[in-house]
Amino acid sequence: MATTETAHILRLSVDVELIRKFAVEYATDNWNLTITPMHFLYGFLKIEDEDDPYLHSIIFEKKTTTSYDSVLSLTNWRSLVEDELKGLCQSCRSVDTDDLIKQANDYIQSASKFQKNKNAVYIVRDHLIQRMLEDSEVLNLFEKQNISKVSMEDTINLKDMEARENKIEDTEYIKYYTKDLTQMARQGKLGMGAVGRETEIQQCLEILMRHSKANPILVGEPGVGKTAVVEGLAVLLAKSDPANPNEEKSTTEKSDEKLAKYNGIPPVLAGARILSLDIGALRSGAKYRGELEERIKNILDEIQMFQEPIIFFIDEIHMLMGDGHSDEANMLKPFLAREYSGMRCIGATTNTEYRKHIFPDPAFVRRFEKIDIAEPSEKTTLDILRSLKKKISKHHDIKILDEALETCVGLAKQYFAQKKMPDSAIDLLENSAAAAAANKMAMPEELVKMEQKLKSLTLKVESLQEDSLITGSNDQLQIERKKLNSIKARFDDMTQTNNALGTALENKKKILEENINKLKHLPKSSFEFKDISFFIPGLKNDIEELEKNINQSNAIPPGILNSALVRKVAAKLSGIPDTSLSHDDKLQLEEMQKYLREKIIGQPHAIDELCQKIRLKRMGLLQRDDIPLSFLFAGISGTGKTELAKQLAIKLFGSSSSLIRIDCSELQDKGSVTKLVGAPPGLVGFTEAGILTEGIRTRPYSIVLFDEIEKADFTVLTVLLQVLGDGRVRDNYGREINCSNAIFIMTSNYGAEQIAELPDERNDAYYQLLNQKFEGLLANKMSPELVNRISSVIIFNKLSQKAMDDILELRRKEYTEQLHKKDYRIELNFTSEAKEFLLSQWSSPLFGARPLTRLMEQEIYDKIGQMIIRNEIKRKDNCYKNVIVKLNELGRGLEISIEN
Repeated sequence: MATTETAHILRLSVDVELIRKFAVEYATDNWNLTITPMHFLYGFLKIEDEDDPYLHSIIFEKKTTTSYDSVLSLTNWRSLVEDELKGLCQSCRSVDTDDLIKQANDYIQSASKFQKNKNAVYIVRDHLIQRMLEDSEVLNLFEKQNISKVSMEDTINLKDMEARENKIEDTEYIKYYTKDLTQMARQGKLGMGAVGRETEIQQCLEILMRHSKANPILVGEPGVGKTAVVEGLAVLLAKSDPANPNEEKSTTEKSDEKLAKYNGIPPVLAGARILSLDIGALRSGAKYRGELEERIKNILDEIQMFQEPIIFFIDEIHMLMGDGHSDEANMLKPFLAREYSGMRCIGATTNTEYRKHIFPDPAFVRRFEKIDIAEPSEKTTLDILRSLKKKISKHHDIKILDEALETCVGLAKQYFAQKKMPDSAIDLLENSAAAAAANKMAMPEELVKMEQKLKSLTLKVESLQEDSLITGSNDQLQIERKKLNSIKARFDDMTQTNNALGTALENKKKILEENINKLKHLPKSSFEFKDISFFIPGLKNDIEELEKNINQSNAIPPGILNSALVRKVAAKLSGIPDTSLSHDDKLQLEEMQKYLREKIIGQPHAIDELCQKIRLKRMGLLQRDDIPLSFLFAGISGTGKTELAKQLAIKLFGSSSSLIRIDCSELQDKGSVTKLVGAPPGLVGFTEAGILTEGIRTRPYSIVLFDEIEKADFTVLTVLLQVLGDGRVRDNYGREINCSNAIFIMTSNYGAEQIAELPDERNDAYYQLLNQKFEGLLANKMSPELVNRISSVIIFNKLSQKAMDDILELRRKEYTEQLHKKDYRIELNFTSEAKEFLLSQWSSPLFGARPLTRLMEQEIYDKIGQMIIRNEIKRKDNCYKNVIVKLNELGRGLEISIEN
């Protein structure tokens, strides 16, 4: 008797659960005190689907082209029911939702007699509608529309018989809340499985073969491929022998023969299905207490109904752990620990979530066997990309070169270290493939740039036309109009040529395709077959030639994903210039070295040593590649230490915004460490990010400048021990920040007086003496452990007279360029007397080049500013003017004259 009762425990299908939900919601929103059958009819219509309507299939005995319009539209049905519900009495106070739910459950329970009659697992819509047809208010509504109770009941019975003949299983919840990964693998939706994860899959199989607690849990960082391991297992299971694994096996059959029979899958798991839980769908709409737990219980009960082995996969399993109000994980525990449950479970979560949510629950942990999923190597990641190549190429209708895959792996590892492989490489490949597909329809890059310039010039000409009507001057207008016409003519010619080549290419391809199709239907011995076969190679050569001509106008050929396009996409995503991602690092670093020598005067040894270290880092020839480069620039103030850091950021990473500057004068007390990494929880400013950690997190490829480090409290700078020693640091949120791609530069004025006393001659003896003097000073000022972590200590020379002369010339050129950008067409030049005067005012090497810059501002820039105010120098003049800086008659200052 107990067994019979157990078989008819009240259980609801997903549809009935939703109907109950909408019925209670309507009653609550409209302050109805009771739940009536009409509320349930409202719920029926609320979930009704016009493409496959349930009520329509019951109203009509046979499904034909007849639609709702034959009787009433779905909208009209809803209006009828809502009109009936409006007549119900309403409360003047808020209703008790729990009481309404109890009424709804009682009514549904009264439909269980139909469930028992059919020996069904769930109360489904058929049972509920049969119960509703016993109520006069629902029956009267149907009869008013000429729908009889008898015809509806006959249709329901017919549907029930068809379901039994087709052996439709009562697995409502599994169908609704899970995905069958094994079935997806059979349909080819999971590809060829997990590449390079054979060891982890074998570990899973060994755990799943256990007699009890056969539950592996995959733990690893986001993006390393935890879900891919399960999908790879599903692919293996899909290939296994689908024979009933419970059938009796021969005792003489060897284990190797058994494994061969099931394609490497152990016999105990042959024919197994992997069901992946959709946690989002599971929690969606679970509004009332107990609904979520009821769904999980029904899923677990359904799993035990299967004859074949079921592997229950829960991705992001930590989401099932309780928050104090509900704990779905507790419902899993009895099923996971008992062998008679027949259920095997695979969980997947990240290291952080495992420590935070799962590890604190020992009862849950002991039911799982942990498998650590490590980040794959670059070689394995490349194999993974190659396995995806065909699928992505087909999706975008492009060709992907193998060099592009190799570039994706290299750049993802180097420039997207905040993400894990293979996820970072796959993301880069997907973005690059999308860009290649977009390029197929786009104009050549040169034409795009020219079109942008045309738009800009057109707007400028229109603006100047309006100005000429007011001022009466059109000299500038004529100049800009000539430029516009010239560029427009060139743009039209290039567009016409490009379109002609594209049209010719499409025509040739079309002819080739037609001829190839003809060959399929012609006998090989026919003359026509031979003629067409003769001309096909010529057509292919023509197509290759046209593609070559088109590609000459494109750095990146359309429809082809090569390494150049991958670097271009990576540059956009990372904010690093495309040239910085080039494989030709040697040429790039030589250009950088030349650029820095032009910008930083008098410090060739510092630039050479800096570039040499960067070159070794780029080539991977340093002993450790996971720690950042770090430099200490020491020497006299004003010799170019900070300026070198700025120019390095511009040339190496493409922008001055790549410089994270930390003024050490703000770090003079011990509590200032919070400015670097953020305040810990509980302190004021906890929500604010640290300058160092947030800067590197958002710009991992940057120059971090600790300016005038001697002014900082050195207990604060102990944070640099971890950064320079391990290449990482944690912020106030506990996030680990990867610092290995940044370059750390510290500047200091240590030893300025001793360096100033050294002779001007630069030779080996000079540099040996310089290092000896500085080593002693450094030992007194900085902790040995910090000094030992610095990649290179570079001492800047004091500036010689020749260096000051070169700096003067550099400042003249820079100021002239600055004026040109503001449309002042002048050429600034110094007489020899003016140069001598400026350099004579430079007194002591201890002050570096800054006094010279201040003097130029006072004697030159100020006076040019006054001339601009007096309109002696005008913007956009027709011709360039020569501005001469010379010594005044008294020989005590400078004066400026203008020559046309």
